[in-house]
Amino acid sequence: MKIQFEDFISTVEEGERQGKRSPSFWNARDSLGNYLASPIILEEVKGIIYTFLADWKSYRKEIGWDQLAKIWTGEYQNISLSLGGTRIEDAQDEEIAQAVKLYDRLREIEGIGHTNASKLLSLSLIELGVMWDGDIRKKYKELHPQRPIVEGPRLKRNLYREFLRSQRAEVNNLIQQCMKNKKLPRTEAIQWLREIPLRASESVSKREKPLAKLIDQYNYWKTR
Repeated sequence: MKIQFEDFISTVEEGERQGKRSPSFWNARDSLGNYLASPIILEEVKGIIYTFLADWKSYRKEIGWDQLAKIWTGEYQNISLSLGGTRIEDAQDEEIAQAVKLYDRLREIEGIGHTNASKLLSLSLIELGVMWDGDIRKKYKELHPQRPIVEGPRLKRNLYREFLRSQRAEVNNLIQQCMKNKKLPRTEAIQWLREIPLRASESVSKREKPLAKLIDQYNYWKTR
């Protein structure tokens, strides 16, 4: 799928006007920052994350908080720290693979699952992680069915890694379209896209947003 420039703008702008849950994401982000780059201190993160997930109607099972704090070792903290400044549009395959390693680790925690793992990752790696839910996963699988095996064993499919790579491609296509439509160099086109929420009338949260967050908003509204 190649997202069309004008459709992206209009969908994001409409989402900005209707995004009632958006403030809870930003409140959590402003409070926690790249929290996965440090040891998980439950007294500092539990209440904030609970409020964020509950507001997004995503806290449906009790999360194994003690388990999360225990398994979030220095290895994973260092990965998150190293990816803190990585943007989806510039991410290398290895950087995406490292982000997916964090996602897979989060999924091991009782009560988190696919959707909340992406939310917790995106909250920390705001420029790189892209959230998804059941509707977005379903749509992605419809557009990207697994190819039949011709010969040899079938390798286990990592759907979230595929998804992040596809979102990188979509974002870069949008950048190219913006460069052409607005006659801007790449750096300025990226900034123009990041500032869509600032130009949207009656935006719920008037702030510049990473392209990873904007394409997340686009995906959400297109699957509703």
